[in-house]
Amino acid sequence: MDIIRDHAGLTDAWVTTHPNIPSPTLSNPPSPQDAIRLHGVTADSPLNSYSAGKPLEPLARKFQGKRLDYVFYRQPSSLHATPRTPVLRAVDTRVVMTERVPGFAFSYSDHFGLEATFEIEGPRGADITDPNSFDIPAPATPRHTHMPSFSISSQANPQPALSSRDVSNDSITQALISLTARYRFAQSQGKQQLFIFLVCLFVLIAIISTSAWFPFYVNPVLFLITVLVAWFATTMLYVGFVYGNWEVNALTNIIEELELYRASLEAGQRSRFSMQ
Repeated sequence: MDIIRDHAGLTDAWVTTHPNIPSPTLSNPPSPQDAIRLHGVTADSPLNSYSAGKPLEPLARKFQGKRLDYVFYRQPSSLHATPRTPVLRAVDTRVVMTERVPGFAFSYSDHFGLEATFEIEGPRGADITDPNSFDIPAPATPRHTHMPSFSISSQANPQPALSSRDVSNDSITQALISLTARYRFAQSQGKQQLFIFLVCLFVLIAIISTSAWFPFYVNPVLFLITVLVAWFATTMLYVGFVYGNWEVNALTNIIEELELYRASLEAGQRSRFSMQ
């Protein structure tokens, strides 16, 4: 999410309206209610009927659930936005629909809802109801026309309200840590599934080679076991080899691209420092 936020120049409404919230610890986690109210937990909450009693990993236990739902926003990014263009200001963000469905003992969904309230703020305290006190770019025209997508401001040298920015080095590092952990897990899981396939193959060979010594009335049971083991072995081979290699290769490509991008950012920063 940090990469998406930084790359698109977005702002997290929850972080904006809940600044300076201290991070909890495993030894002192918040209550489920405080986790929802302060940390924006929307998934795997003990208060949700679909996830109550679900075993959680350490990070989720620390927050009494997960914050998986976001409201991102950004200011006008038109090339013709000006200092007179209104801006969005997040004034409130809250988790909603945390109660049970009326008349039933289950929640509305396995995720709670997230509600954000914004104000459209005029520049320098301008009256937002007065259209002459601010500039609003015209709506985009249909793609089949050759007209510009936005109306050109009458102000001289208009400046964009939002400039593009690179993904931060910290976001890339955090993403690489998570992707590397997933890469190691995928490798380990693939090897485990291939090992299970080999065990199943050995069991099949043992059943086939010894079936002649079993009484005839056991043959239907052996046949059923053979079918089940063969099906399970095929599944493990497909999941462990085909999907496992695909996942490992995909993660490898992403990790390499992020490392190259981080190296280019560091080279650009060094060149800027040397010029200064």
